[in-house]
Amino acid sequence: MTSGAILLDRILIHGVLGLRFWDEATEQMVDAGLRIAAAPAGWTGPWVQGTANRSGVFAFHRLPGLSSTPFEKPDGRRAYVVEVRDELERFLAFRFTAHAAGQVMTSLESVAASPLTTTGSPLARNAGIPLFNTAARPIPAGMAVIRAELHDATSPEPERTPAPFARLTVDIPGVDGAPDMSATGLADERGRATIILPHPAPAEVPLGSPLTSPSASDTIPLSAQTWPVLLSAGYAITDEPEAPMDLDVVLSAPAADLATIAAGPFAASLPFTLAYGLGLVEEEATAPTPRWVPSTPVLYVRPSVSPP
Repeated sequence: MTSGAILLDRILIHGVLGLRFWDEATEQMVDAGLRIAAAPAGWTGPWVQGTANRSGVFAFHRLPGLSSTPFEKPDGRRAYVVEVRDELERFLAFRFTAHAAGQVMTSLESVAASPLTTTGSPLARNAGIPLFNTAARPIPAGMAVIRAELHDATSPEPERTPAPFARLTVDIPGVDGAPDMSATGLADERGRATIILPHPAPAEVPLGSPLTSPSASDTIPLSAQTWPVLLSAGYAITDEPEAPMDLDVVLSAPAADLATIAAGPFAASLPFTLAYGLGLVEEEATAPTPRWVPSTPVLYVRPSVSPP
């Protein structure tokens, strides 16, 4: 005689669509404060609100156009527009296209070219759909911030015409053998881009025991550390310059030309300077002794042109 439970049947219940969101700055999943809604492309009826589960995944059930039974897995053919808004105003509002396939989306796989940041851990690239900072987001302690204003260089009045939802990419060469850093942010509807990232590795930091460390005069204090920064951009003129932006358009735009910086011509080899605790800086010419002051460069960018 045998004892124990007898398995009579196994029932699989499929969630038709799951989405996980990721903050590249803090390398954490985000669910608090987010409001996520989805609807079929071209849908004129009410949208379905996603609900975050204990794992931070926003799940959707009973999406229009799919089977009403939870026992049938969707085939991934039906396209849905997903709209993301942050009630705490930390992240920009955006929308993108996803396909319901009964799985959790952890990257923008439906976007042709997704330039995600590579400053975080190796898992960060596929840890979740990236969120993009607003200009008003508080800067986490110990993090670096790079701000810029992007304007449309092809406008009759470029100094008064922002480049809404332009893509700004930051590249910081590594020093003393440290890896290069790269991060990407998006401008808001007013052309303001804010990129938050860890400070790069400092140069000439003493290693080893005091007996083998360089003298204090040979090192650079952390508060005085600076790094060269190269900026590049991508910009696609959109018919809907108001939020939420369409990531399917914004992120798939090829790299564009930075035509000018403020009133001067742009040189591709010209680096900006990132200073510890100050962000992008410029040297104050009128100061009696050389010193850095925070700077928010104005960049004029030409719209991207897709290759033939």
